[in-house]
Amino acid sequence: MRLFRIIISLVLFSFSFSFFEISAYAQSLDFEKTLTENKNILLTKSSSQLPLVTIRISIHAGSKYEKKEFAGLANLTALTLGRGTKTRDALSIEKLNDELGGGVSFETGHNFVTVSTKLLKRDLEKGFELLSDILNNPTFPENEIRKTKMRLYGKEKKGQFSPNYIARKSFLSSLYGDHPYGRLIEGSSKTIKKIEKKDIVDFYNKHYKRNDTIFVFVGDIKKEKAKRLVQTFFSKWNSNRLHIPSKTLPLLKNKTEKKYIKKPFSQTTVIMGNRSIKRTDPNFHTARIMNYILGGGGFESRILKNLRERRGLVYSAYSYFASGIENGYWILALQTKNENAKLAVSEALSEIKRLKKFGVTIEELNDAKSYLTGSFATKFDSSGRIADYILAIERLGFSKNYPEVYLNKIKSVTLQQIKDASKKYIKKNHFVITEVGNSRNKEQK
Repeated sequence: MRLFRIIISLVLFSFSFSFFEISAYAQSLDFEKTLTENKNILLTKSSSQLPLVTIRISIHAGSKYEKKEFAGLANLTALTLGRGTKTRDALSIEKLNDELGGGVSFETGHNFVTVSTKLLKRDLEKGFELLSDILNNPTFPENEIRKTKMRLYGKEKKGQFSPNYIARKSFLSSLYGDHPYGRLIEGSSKTIKKIEKKDIVDFYNKHYKRNDTIFVFVGDIKKEKAKRLVQTFFSKWNSNRLHIPSKTLPLLKNKTEKKYIKKPFSQTTVIMGNRSIKRTDPNFHTARIMNYILGGGGFESRILKNLRERRGLVYSAYSYFASGIENGYWILALQTKNENAKLAVSEALSEIKRLKKFGVTIEELNDAKSYLTGSFATKFDSSGRIADYILAIERLGFSKNYPEVYLNKIKSVTLQQIKDASKKYIKKNHFVITEVGNSRNKEQK
């Protein structure tokens, strides 16, 4: 999910600014790009405002590289990296992390594992040495693997009482089938139980220490020092990445697939949507505006105005594009009383149909443009968010002048393009509708 959150932040900046103000603000997000001797990518954004350095390390070790029967292996590997090295046990690592004021965290996505830390300038050498020890010398202790598995089992068990968790899991499975995108990154109890230490070690050896790792430094550090740190502590990260062929997505079903999961909940959760646009698509900006008007604009969106304000059918309703590097999907989610589920779904589908048939008004288009551009500056109020932005730019292959490019694209979107986008990226004949709750019994009474 990190990549998705990063991507969302990329599409927000100020339409109300003049061109020169945008250019000046874009310069504040500028960064330097260099290659290390091992051809790893180094991105540095220097700022001496605070004596802090935020670090991100992006590794091609996501869940798409694991086998179906070992679903959760990528995540389990990342979570146990920091639980023991050749010279430190888990307790020693925790104590040093506390001393350094935050510690090292890991997040697994479909494509990447992202390692994060924030350090005071005075602790930079000490903290980076710990970071390198964790990534270079993990021992994956058996007892720490067992503890981590127990936490994952507990998370899955807790999810069985969450309608959102159940609906999302079913929705993704229906949308992508056996493809890695169709399962939760955490895997399941059934697959996690199969994973042994040797599987974790093997996955680590195959996918870590590669020479296409991305290192991001933001804060009180110069490019030269950042490069020295990476070359000193990650000199062995020089192996070529394994080019594993991407798994083919299952064929789309030319019909609406409906799935009802009966649970004794007091309300019904519905998730509907279809496979859709990827983030690097040149028309993503148009789809983004279209979705804001339909369901992504909170109380300004058509879905919420109709279903909540006008009809009082839902507690919440929203839509978004979960658009990644290789693929994406559009999703509309709503929560309602069990007895209102059928009508709420019908009204949501009617709003989609109305958008495709009649498009949007010029007022709606201008309001969406104003919001999507006007909130840009507020999204980069911390070094962490700036680091995430820089990392996303590199992962997606965008140019450093992305802010100006995106502003021009937003300004140029027309009413007809919005109407066309609704037809192209929201596909009723490829829909999956997942409903979790007790609505069928309520409707029968």
